[in-house]
Order: sequence, then structure tokens, then C-alpha cells
Amino acid sequence: MDEETPNDRMSRMSRMSTSSQFASEEDIALELQETIKQDTKAGVERPANYIPLGSRLPFRVPRVPDDLSPKWLTAAFHFKKLMPPDISVVQCEWKAIGEGGGVMGVIVIVTLTYSANAPDSLPKRMVAKFSPQGKAPLPRFMIRAIFKAEAHFYNDFSIKQGGLTRPECYLALYDAKKSKPTFCMLLEDMMPAVSFTRVSSCDDADHLNSAVAALARMHAKWWQHPKTKPLDWLLHPSKDFGGILLNGFVRVTKVGLAALSKCYGQTYAPILKWLPVLRRRHKYILRELFRPPLTMCHGDAHIENAFFDGRFPGGCAFIDFGNMMFSQPMYDVAFFMVHSLDVDTRRKHERAVVEHYHATLLANGVDPDTYSLERCWKDYRFNFWRAFISLLAMGPSVEHQHRTGTGIFAEHPTKADQQMREMYEKLNERIVAALLDHDWLAMAQEQSMNCGLCSCIPFCF
Repeated sequence: MDEETPNDRMSRMSRMSTSSQFASEEDIALELQETIKQDTKAGVERPANYIPLGSRLPFRVPRVPDDLSPKWLTAAFHFKKLMPPDISVVQCEWKAIGEGGGVMGVIVIVTLTYSANAPDSLPKRMVAKFSPQGKAPLPRFMIRAIFKAEAHFYNDFSIKQGGLTRPECYLALYDAKKSKPTFCMLLEDMMPAVSFTRVSSCDDADHLNSAVAALARMHAKWWQHPKTKPLDWLLHPSKDFGGILLNGFVRVTKVGLAALSKCYGQTYAPILKWLPVLRRRHKYILRELFRPPLTMCHGDAHIENAFFDGRFPGGCAFIDFGNMMFSQPMYDVAFFMVHSLDVDTRRKHERAVVEHYHATLLANGVDPDTYSLERCWKDYRFNFWRAFISLLAMGPSVEHQHRTGTGIFAEHPTKADQQMREMYEKLNERIVAALLDHDWLAMAQEQSMNCGLCSCIPFCF
């Protein structure tokens, strides 16, 4: 984290608790009235006590856990109408989850104590998530995009409006004036719940079905929705950044395959033999991966981002929404199956899981004449390549560690690095098996390469 002296911190805490330096609640109310008027005109429903992300606030956005003082929390909770005006937060303690930080910022468990006569409904524990404030391996524009996507999904919808069971969001804040991405989210603690790791996998059909059904309900709700309110913030592969995202997928494939071949050449030997075909067919591959229908996708729907408990509607809730974007719905399902399950477990369950997913789509309004089970199964199989691209994005970092003998390839790796190496080895095995099991290369060569979604974009593969 950035170096901060005790005097610096006292000065910053003083500024954070002095609302006179910021927008008045009256000015904020007037701005909100105009926003609600525009949303109502567009037919957009917002959650109770909605505050647009990035709006002016009567207090500073916290940067680090120590900024969550009882005084700040009391002011913020009163502003968002989360607790009665005569109740206050009198004590706040926090503890890091795991190592507490990393590329995706700092995540802590917060325990709160309230003044006398506080309603039992007030949360005693919550999760606080902060964007990274120290040196990060990702450029600022990427960190900002990741946190904006997640903050929008938490802030702009109630759980019902968003269509996907997730933690309750108490506050999602973004300081749009800061050059360094500054976000803070206060979220429901999902525990107690059943959870799994990507290494341990999950062989329970009920859990697998509840997970893909949760995704299906969200997909159905936003099926073929245009990039307009309330999804105007959601990344679109061809409508944002001049379509450069599509070219990014090609570059990730090129660089990632070269990197992983140096670390896991034997594992990837069958896929490396496909390179001549991939070079000729990559425009067609991308066109097929982003052929409509598109919908809002989670983007990182693996088993570690899912929690299972009877108190969740449908039995499953998801977290971590920084990779949300418009995609084919089966990207989420293919990603979930290949990134979460051992090879034999996927083979055992995948047909029934895809059928359950499709049935849930239809139960939530998707037309079977326009999206048949046959099309659903084919899209599932084809989207193993998208799941592979997500893995390839980590290739350069893995190759650097392999070349330098650091991180997961260190002579004496940390426990976290050992776990990460085991996960990578599992993912490598799983994605290669899935691509071969489903004869993916034959699908990539089925049709002619006509002009389509990405034919006018330069490629470098």
C-alpha cells in the first residue's frame, strides 16, 4: 500500500468526516430527482434509496479498511437510509480475508457494534471490498473498468432487478474525480454457506444444477437487451473501444499459447497442432463466439464464486462481477463447467446440466423456437474456446514465473503459490480434455468464413 504517516492519516480522517467540503444532501437530492426522471422516462426501475454510481457525496469514499471509522459509517448509513437517524455505529473492527489483498484490491470482514436499541435487522458483519491503492500489475484503466462493472451491478439493481442471486449491497461508492481508481463496496457476508474450490471440484448434481439455473435466470432476464439503460455501462465486444476487444482476444490467444507452451508444452501439445487452422479461422471463431443472442454474462462464473445454501433463492448465490459483459449465454456455462469440475465429473454431468440450464431459460421466457436445446448444446461446446481464452490471459504471468523460478515455480513456494500451481495444472488438464472430448477443431471448420461481426477489424494472430 502507499506509505502513510500517522499525521497523514489523521489529516485524511478529519477530511473524510467533514461533510461541509462536499456536496450538500439538498444538492444531491436535486441531482437525484433529475436522474430518476430520466430513468422513469426510459422505463428503468431502480432499487430503494438509489444513488447513481460516481455521484457527488457528502463524504469521502474510503480507500482502505482503516477509513471505515464509526463516525464515517454512521454518516454513510444515515445518508443511504440504512439505519434510523437516532442510531449510530459505535465500534468497527475488521479482519483480512485470506491474504486480504492482491490484484483485485483489499477484501476484509467488518464487524460492527451499534448504539443501544439498534434494530436487529442491522448487519453485524459485512464484507468490505476496496480497489487497490498501492502498486498493481494491471493498468489503471483496466482496474477502473473491472471495479465499475462490479459496482454498477451491485448499485444499479436490487437482487431481484438484476436477475442473479448475490450478496445484498449496503453501499457501492466510486470517487470519479480521483485519477487512481477509488472504489468501496460494503456487502452482505454470505457465510454460513457451502462452498468449493476449483481444485476440489464438485460432484453434486443438485449444486451444479442450482448454479447454472441461477445463471439462466439472469441470462433470460437480459436476453438480447441492447446496450442502453440500465445496461449502458456493460462492456460490449463490438460496440465499445471501436471493437478492439475482439482483437484483444486474438492477441491473448497468440501470446498466451506461446507462453503456456513453454511451461506446459506436453499438456498443450494436441492444441498446439491446431495453430495453422487457428490462424486461418480466427475471424470465423470470434464471429461464432459473439453471434447473437447475447445477454449479460457473469464472466467469471467458476465454483469459487458460488455459494450454496437453502436461504438463497434457488439455492445458489454468486459473487465477483468485475468481468461482466455482453456475451453468448453459454460462455458462463462452459466456463463454469470447465473451470470448476474435474474431467470425469464434467463428462458425467454436462449433458444433464446443459439440459437443466436450457429448461430454466424456457421457464423464464426464452423462446424455444429461437433458442433450441440443440443450439444451446452446440454453443456450450463452442464456448470452451472462450473459457480457454480466459486461461490464456494468465499465460504471460505464468511463463514469467517459470522463466525466473519465482512464484508458483519457486524452489520454495509459499502455500498460496503451491495452491495456485495446483489450480493451473488442473485447469490446463481440464480445458484440453474438454476441447478434445467435443472435437472442437471440427466445429471451428464447419462453415465458410463470410463477412461478419469482426471482419473489418485488424488481426495480429
